[in-house]
Amino acid sequence: MSNQKDYLIGKAQKILECGIIIDTETTGLGENDTVVELAAVRASDGVVLVNSLTAPKSIMQKAAEKTHGISEYKALSARPFWKVWDELDGKIVDGEYFTSFNRGFDERLVRQSLFLCGFTGWPWNVPDKVFCIMGLANRYFAEHLEWDSERSQFKRLSLARCLEIAGIEFKGDPHRALTDAIAARDLLIYIAEGL
Repeated sequence: MSNQKDYLIGKAQKILECGIIIDTETTGLGENDTVVELAAVRASDGVVLVNSLTAPKSIMQKAAEKTHGISEYKALSARPFWKVWDELDGKIVDGEYFTSFNRGFDERLVRQSLFLCGFTGWPWNVPDKVFCIMGLANRYFAEHLEWDSERSQFKRLSLARCLEIAGIEFKGDPHRALTDAIAARDLLIYIAEGL
């Protein structure tokens, strides 16, 4: 096994020790969109720390609703995002940190949602050099990457594609926060075991 694979396996093992895997479903992908569903799973033992709809602070985009199936009407009756985030924050112990399959996206949407709730600080505790799980998986499954000639770069492997490569099935409806957080954990275990 190559040094690169060993490094990625070690990184996956480290995330499994101390990571809290979150996933968000949102009103859209833009800079004014917000979270409508948040789930968090402790990587080490799979305990679900939070799984909740959250009242959006932005208009639901039709494409987003079509993807996750959460209507704006249903989400508006949920708790405010900051209350769900506060509940999650209260369950984190020293040394644990947040990650996700698409950490850059989830981090940005959590920040946007907290900002629109009046929060200006940033509670996302992430040590240096922690991969998002997508970055880790794309490096681990590098032989499956496809070249995008229009952009002159490799296309990223989606969570669904990574699971397909690993032979892992979703446990629930894809594009729901808890299902995707659990799937990201299953993928992390697969990498950590060097399969």
